[in-house]
Amino acid sequence: MKPEIDVGIQYGAIGDTLLSQIKKQGFKCDPLEIKRMEKIRESITILGFQDFMSHKQRIAAYKKLHKMLVKHLAPLNQEPL
Repeated sequence: MKPEIDVGIQYGAIGDTLLSQIKKQGFKCDPLEIKRMEKIRESITILGFQDFMSHKQRIAAYKKLHKMLVKHLAPLNQEPL
């Protein structure tokens, strides 16, 4: 069974950085991995603004990024049995 955690992130251009949003929610993370994901988020946003991606493609890319983020955070934030 996959561990589940509830992470709410705003991925758009005006949202805070991923690291700051994660810290505000009290999750532990690897800052270097989150920095890499932040670059991905910025890239998706820029491609959308420049019309290289449709709105639907951006939403799909943000969903994939969110899954990647949750997969990173879940093992670090599991409660002990």
